Amino acid sequence: MQPIYFDVSHIPSDSVTITISAKSYKADTDEACSIAASVGKSLDDVSSDSMSPSTFTIDSTSESTRSSFMTSFSKAGCIILSFAMTGPSANQYDASDSKASVFVLSAGAEPTPPALLSAQFSDNAKSIYINFNSPTNRGDKGGAEFPCSDLFTFDTDPSASCMFLSTTQVLAILSKAATTMIGSEVDLIAGKVFAECSDPDAFDCSSWTAAPASSTTVDGPATPFYPTPILTGATTVSSCADITVSAMSSTGSGGRKWTAFQWSFTSTASNTTRITTYMEDLNTELADIAVSSTTTMSDFNQYLELNVPTENLIKGGTYSFVLTLKNFFDNSASSTVIEVVAPKSKGVVLSSSSSYDPDAYTNPNNDNTEVYKWSCMETAPIYGAACAGLDLANSMDLPFDESMMNTLLGDEKSRTLSFFVEYMKDNRKASGETYLQIESSEPPQVEIGPIWTPKINPSNKLQLKGFLTPDSRYPVNARWELATEGSFILESGGFTNKLDDVSASATSTVLETGRGSAQQFFLIFPENSFIGGVSYTFRLIAEFDNPSAAPGEGIGFAEISLLINSPPIAGTLTIDNGEGENKGDALQTLFTVTAFDFTDDPTDLPLSYTYLFTIGYRDWGGAETIISAGSLSSKIADVILPSGGGNQSVVEVFTRVFDIYGSSSEASVEAFVTTPKLTTAELANLTQALSDSALAKGDTSGVFQVLSSSSSILNSLNCSLAPSCQALNRAECSTGDTPHTCGKCLDGYTSSDDLKLEKCSVPPAHCLNGVIDGDESDLDCGGSCFPCLNDQFCKT
Repeated sequence: MQPIYFDVSHIPSDSVTITISAKSYKADTDEACSIAASVGKSLDDVSSDSMSPSTFTIDSTSESTRSSFMTSFSKAGCIILSFAMTGPSANQYDASDSKASVFVLSAGAEPTPPALLSAQFSDNAKSIYINFNSPTNRGDKGGAEFPCSDLFTFDTDPSASCMFLSTTQVLAILSKAATTMIGSEVDLIAGKVFAECSDPDAFDCSSWTAAPASSTTVDGPATPFYPTPILTGATTVSSCADITVSAMSSTGSGGRKWTAFQWSFTSTASNTTRITTYMEDLNTELADIAVSSTTTMSDFNQYLELNVPTENLIKGGTYSFVLTLKNFFDNSASSTVIEVVAPKSKGVVLSSSSSYDPDAYTNPNNDNTEVYKWSCMETAPIYGAACAGLDLANSMDLPFDESMMNTLLGDEKSRTLSFFVEYMKDNRKASGETYLQIESSEPPQVEIGPIWTPKINPSNKLQLKGFLTPDSRYPVNARWELATEGSFILESGGFTNKLDDVSASATSTVLETGRGSAQQFFLIFPENSFIGGVSYTFRLIAEFDNPSAAPGEGIGFAEISLLINSPPIAGTLTIDNGEGENKGDALQTLFTVTAFDFTDDPTDLPLSYTYLFTIGYRDWGGAETIISAGSLSSKIADVILPSGGGNQSVVEVFTRVFDIYGSSSEASVEAFVTTPKLTTAELANLTQALSDSALAKGDTSGVFQVLSSSSSILNSLNCSLAPSCQALNRAECSTGDTPHTCGKCLDGYTSSDDLKLEKCSVPPAHCLNGVIDGDESDLDCGGSCFPCLNDQFCKT
């Protein structure tokens, strides 16, 4: 069967149904097969079964205008395909000339050499699908991975790796150095690829003409690939602190440079001149990098954190920062974060207005001048230090506005000052002292380390890393919370939204008052704590232990959002001995194992396939043996299996299919592999020949398969005449040590038959006779209750 692709001009506003029909006429050459040549000829109907499917429906929600169907025509000649359109949106298309011709060769005839048909980015932008217009011989590469440069000229990525997914399609996996864009050229090297030979044993294809050079250009992905800007930052900062906004978790570059990377802002502040100039200068630098960068987005790393210095900010202002990203597909997206600049301190007045002259009561006309003299000394954090930058006025009141408070506080979070005032009049004086403690209104410093993957594999342990900075003012109480409303995480036996129920670590902590660098505070979840496909937001909250704080004051937090990956949707697995059957002989039969219909989110591709087997069924507890690990192919050929287990010689073959995040799903199939009748010499010769062949190909997995199969033959137990072990409540013959005989009793059953020929039975609860007297039954020490004591519980 071969695929045929077709496109409609656009997505319909409602829906349209396309029905494909076919007619044929005799034509001996490709040139004689065309729509024009069919006019006036007698055309024969072709069964709709030759096309699968023969009907398509495209509606307004469809993501692609392209469809395909498989063909299997039984007669050689010219096939005329007709495309009829019906449905609510049929009048949006002109289907009057929707026909195509296909030339079908007779069996064994040399076809036209294949040529490149198209190339298209995958939906995750990390690979390219290269399509041929007809089946190929896979360039003699089989299903193995190979350098794309063996068959293609790929100037935009000389290091790309390729593998054939089918006879008509190649997957090119781009390297980190790729500069491939929409419109980049892919060239097939002449003389490397031939048409597929359908039956090499029946037809001589050795003289066929190799494919000449051909070219195609790369199209964009079927599903548009957009950036996802993710911004994090504090909601409120002090007026003396810089604003920092992180875009470290943004995705959607496809591993390439951003073609546009721009920060912008809006603000409620009355004066934005300084910040406007700062942002314009920053974006000029980013534009220069976007032009000069040729490979990855690493050149932008220093700009993934926006840091706006405090001198550009106005206290009390609200600033909305917007990051706009554009990837190499020319798709863009934006994200916004809002920050409020809070005043750092309030004004305060130190007053000595209550000072008075006692003589004023006896001599109210005394108008001698009052003199006030202020001095200042720091008592904490540095005792005895001068009050730097403070110009004290000799007046009754000493006012401190916000600017003076900020000057006194400096870079400290808390500073205590001692103020001393002398009051003088009539050559007499008095003094007083007071303390002023200045504190920053900045909340506790808290941060969550970024997670560098867009999705989280739920089968792995998850560790979130928080950072808390000790504060010189108060102790800090910190706690983790699940901030996503309505989200649940898994616990034993059900669901919970309480982190304490599932976390493998503490969810709260206390930092005592102090100084120093940030301390780590982990939140750790065991494997399988999360539900695939769900997004979770975790918040690390830090709050001052300050009883006098107003509600909501002194609280800082950081958040991180995680998208939990869903595993691939499981498909099916088949095994074929080349004759459409799932049976064969150990070491002598070459099986082909194929996985069908495993699907996943396009951003989780490509899928990788690991193939394994167990001797007997897996639930028998046998060891898993790897056939091939990490293959990108959904098919593996020339598989050699060992002798099977049990009376039916069963080998269970299964595949674990992984996405790029390591989530997996499985499918299995049974094969019946018998032990061939070989002499020791025949076995040795066959083992040597197969091992040498595998080594010559560099196929270490094949060598292991040969040795495993050969070993199973040497150590095989002949179970061909064994009874039904399940009916005897016994383990399968292959688990025992006697030919044609079942194994030991299954759990919960017992028997005194050392020859393992009798049926195992459930032992009675008590023994009636604990004496061996020659007349034993199932209820005494000579029967199934052996050994036991009279009237005691039986032992098995």
